[in-house]
Amino acid sequence: MEIINGVEQPATDTDDLGGDFGALVSLTLASDVLTVGAAQYNVEINAQTSITDDLTQITGLDVGKTIIIRPASGDTITVKDGTNLNVKGIDFTMNNTKDKMLLLCTAAGVFDELLRSSND
Repeated sequence: MEIINGVEQPATDTDDLGGDFGALVSLTLASDVLTVGAAQYNVEINAQTSITDDLTQITGLDVGKTIIIRPASGDTITVKDGTNLNVKGIDFTMNNTKDKMLLLCTAAGVFDELLRSSND
């Protein structure tokens, strides 16, 4: 919530989270890997060659940074649990732009799930 002249203002419904996460950035998977820039923390994921793809690794973020990911409109992205993405042993299929996952970089190229939101 934002406070203007001492009055709380309602949050707006937007995919641009602002703040620490910054503006929404649209990136495309390459061989199931998402490569982000050092300051890209709010990412819409596009499938590589079709509308369905897997995400097995994220690269480009420093240890201790968090990232919010979601699928591009019309795409289905499955976040695969494994060596590089620790998503509590359960793959997460995102097929709605309101589906999101928050991940924490715990080591170079290694992310732990903090939370997920499925909004089918």
